[in-house]
Amino acid sequence: MPSANRVSMAAARRLRDPIGSMAEPMLSLPGGAAAGTAARPVPDGAAGAARPPRVLVVEGDLEMRDVLVTALRRAGLDVLGLADGHDFMGYLSCCVFAGTAERPADVVVAALTLAGPCGLEILSTLRSAGCRTPVILLAGDADADTPARAYRLGATAVLAKPFRFEELRARIHEALLFG
Repeated sequence: MPSANRVSMAAARRLRDPIGSMAEPMLSLPGGAAAGTAARPVPDGAAGAARPPRVLVVEGDLEMRDVLVTALRRAGLDVLGLADGHDFMGYLSCCVFAGTAERPADVVVAALTLAGPCGLEILSTLRSAGCRTPVILLAGDADADTPARAYRLGATAVLAKPFRFEELRARIHEALLFG
């Protein structure tokens, strides 16, 4: 059985293949706008310009996190990569609990297995706080009951590693369009 690191490395290699196709729109919206830049825009202060949706990627494997962050940025999204559940909880406390100007996430993509709070705990914390932000979980060596538990807690999607980047991109855009 492959180690968790090999699963992540295999997923990272599979994600690199489609990067060249990411410059094209992910979904077309009326008027020909790309969903990555037009779905749920966030006002940019006094200028009133729209910013792309923010995606938080919480992934403990550095190489996998870097690949995801780079690929999603190339797809036109504002992406912040976090190393573990502790970093996410710090970000959450800055955004929600402390009321700072840090921009909240439109979608969270989190690995199930993380140092500190795991992906399921992140999801549970968000839902307990009344936050309906879509959460997509990435499962490496999850048991058969994990996806069912994730959906009961309110996960938007659960993707098994390794996965194709197009699948993640589609789930993010569905979450942005339909909440």
